[in-house]
Amino acid sequence: MARSEGVTAVAVLGGGLYAGYGLFTDSGAVGWLNALQQRLFGSYQPLISFTVVLVVVFVAAGLAWDGAVRLLRPASAGGGTVRDTLAPPPAAAPSVAGPAAAAVATAPARRPSQARAMAMIALVLLPLTWVVGGGVYWWIVREAKADAAASYQAIALTDGVTLPALTGGHLALKGIPVTEAVVVRSSGSGSRASEDYRLVPVVGVGWKPGRPVQFVVRVTAGEVLPSPAYPPDPSARNPREVVLFAKLAGAFPTVAAAEFREMRVPLAAEARLLRLVPTLEGKPVEPDASGTRIATFGLCGIVSLVLLIMPIAGYREDRRRRARG
Repeated sequence: MARSEGVTAVAVLGGGLYAGYGLFTDSGAVGWLNALQQRLFGSYQPLISFTVVLVVVFVAAGLAWDGAVRLLRPASAGGGTVRDTLAPPPAAAPSVAGPAAAAVATAPARRPSQARAMAMIALVLLPLTWVVGGGVYWWIVREAKADAAASYQAIALTDGVTLPALTGGHLALKGIPVTEAVVVRSSGSGSRASEDYRLVPVVGVGWKPGRPVQFVVRVTAGEVLPSPAYPPDPSARNPREVVLFAKLAGAFPTVAAAEFREMRVPLAAEARLLRLVPTLEGKPVEPDASGTRIATFGLCGIVSLVLLIMPIAGYREDRRRRARG
């Protein structure tokens, strides 16, 4: 592989990983572009932001590589090398007469085999696909087991009362979900739109609109928030109060902050994003991983099939080239 092709591959891979992380977390440059689209047009397309970031990273890597090549190349007045400027032009090669010269002149340049190139790519990417897929599945299962066995810090939210120091990433949060002020993330448009997840603020007793919010829980399409006790407990501080078993979920979606402000639910500077942990009868449990296993290894199988077809397509292209002469 040529050095420039290697730089291109690294730029595309690095840009894809960075933009892909932003696409799934609504953070970084992709999150900023999503927020900009939302502010300008009232909605946003994450794939547009993903594409812009990928192109910018690719172009920046290309310019950086080109600049490095120019700096490392020996300088000359005409832009070439010193040898090119000072050395006399090479003598013309002696002419070769006869049929041999005609054969050399008419011999076409030998093109690299597409089948061989595709086979080499498949040879590298095929095991890598299953290593990555197996690693992702192992990480998901390990996280689920850790969530089920974790110790959950109990926190009862009260508006205006300072939160205790968090001792870990797992919380048993007692608060009030503000279900009338929800930010929904959807994919597609029109009749084909589907909900990815919704962000629900969780506030303490005594909270009023306009007061900062410390926690927001992400609820995916297949999850439901715990329901308040019914009939209401007479001793409860608030009939809407519930206990959420949740885990800190990392970066907060950039585009959601502006949406919450418009609904008079401003996020505190240290607001934390949570994800729900599956529970059964009020206790965390390990979810069934069969669906995750089928989805993960099914995707690996599809990618593997595509990789196995690539050398066949390259072989057919080689045959067409030979047929054209």
